[in-house]
Amino acid sequence: RDLKSVLSSKESTKADVNRRSSNYHPSIWGDHFINVSSNEKYTNTEVEKRFETLKAEIEKLLVSNNTAWKTLEEIVAIVNQLQRLGVAYHFENEIKEALQTIYDSHVNGNCDVNYDHNNDLYIVALRFRLLRQHGYKVSADIFKKFRDEKGEFKAMLTNDAKGLLCLYEASYLRVQGENILEEACEFSRKHLKSLLSHLSTPLADQVEHSLEIPLHRGMPRLEARQYISIYEADNSTRNELILELAKLDFNLLQALHRIELSEISRWEVVAANELPKYMQVCYFALLDVVKEMEDKLVNKEPLCCMYYAKEAIKGLVRAYFVEAKWFHAKYVPTFEECVENSTMSSGYPMLAVEALVGLEDMAITKRALDWAISVPKIIRSSSLIARLDDDVHTYKVEQERGDAPSSVECYVQQYGVSEEEACNKIKGMVEIEWMNINEEIQDPNHPPLQWLLPSLNLARMMVVLYQNGDGYTNSTGKTKDRIASLLVDPLPM
Repeated sequence: RDLKSVLSSKESTKADVNRRSSNYHPSIWGDHFINVSSNEKYTNTEVEKRFETLKAEIEKLLVSNNTAWKTLEEIVAIVNQLQRLGVAYHFENEIKEALQTIYDSHVNGNCDVNYDHNNDLYIVALRFRLLRQHGYKVSADIFKKFRDEKGEFKAMLTNDAKGLLCLYEASYLRVQGENILEEACEFSRKHLKSLLSHLSTPLADQVEHSLEIPLHRGMPRLEARQYISIYEADNSTRNELILELAKLDFNLLQALHRIELSEISRWEVVAANELPKYMQVCYFALLDVVKEMEDKLVNKEPLCCMYYAKEAIKGLVRAYFVEAKWFHAKYVPTFEECVENSTMSSGYPMLAVEALVGLEDMAITKRALDWAISVPKIIRSSSLIARLDDDVHTYKVEQERGDAPSSVECYVQQYGVSEEEACNKIKGMVEIEWMNINEEIQDPNHPPLQWLLPSLNLARMMVVLYQNGDGYTNSTGKTKDRIASLLVDPLPM
């Protein structure tokens, strides 16, 4: 007999447990994603042909010996546009070559394009951000030239909105000890807020959005959706081919995601009807996910991958069990105990492993999974951002419903401080973990970015979810709007 039949048998049946309610509101989507069909307009051959034509035209722009590339500013601008519009993944080789050109100009001017932009804050900061985002280790000392003899950022910069915005975005790529970038963040934020009411669209919209969620901490597809509108409104820099490609790409991906959501939602309903009690639903749902992945990988030596996937799930369940024991024993762990277990109970180590299952090259996959299952620094940092950010925003509600102690409560009890002091301390820890993520990405010996990005994006998700309160528990406001923009409403062409 299999485990499922044993658990559902009469012998194993126990009295129903009276579970506490979290009082979550009903789903705001109902059966929407079960019944929705993909927009046929974006799944036909003609659209796909047009998409490929646009890609070919833009590839021509990206060839390094093309005469269109006259200045460093143009190279930096097109790479930035493709990245922010969400289509850079179509041009990875061309962008890699462009980044090398940008890096050469940053380090020693050793390239064939005009690089006389070393005193232009906009270009210097944009170049710095692009390089760090793509794993290049570049020094923040480049910004010293923008400070006066007192060591403060020059007053002449305070009216340069584009330059300040780029400096602000660049400052979020800082690592520990880079005081100049911390100062840059405060300086640029202060003056962008002062300038905001005097700016016109689309720059005003871009500044306002960035002050809410800096680019480096925003979710890439949401950032792309928002930036497409800004790019379309910018008559001075807009390239019609790039704009059309970005819109088509967004709508094509949205159509694909709608199909996937429909299938996932149908599967979930069937599974819920078939499975027994609450904990079995959780257990078998996780096993079914792994089994489905195993079936998909049937021609790719799946047993190796599935071992890691199952071990990651075991780690998550063990961490949940620790928290359950604490709760039932009314035990308040030390802050250090809480943080250590939270690394696993956040679910992020499991998700980081699952994200790497099924990479095309099996040899690479095994190396990637060996790396991920060890919970390296970037995965640990992402996990702590998830748990600590969540706790700061939800601990009061969790207290009211009698949940296990959060990191906030553990810190208060252990160190005898107020809740406000504990929250400020934990927010500071979150900032340190963000800098640790940046450090891992910029390490010259870092693993491939393909391995690192899932953890970075999971950390970004928490920033977006908790930007305006608890957007996970209460998904009727901004969270609903964001889901609709990604998965319901296509971009007008």
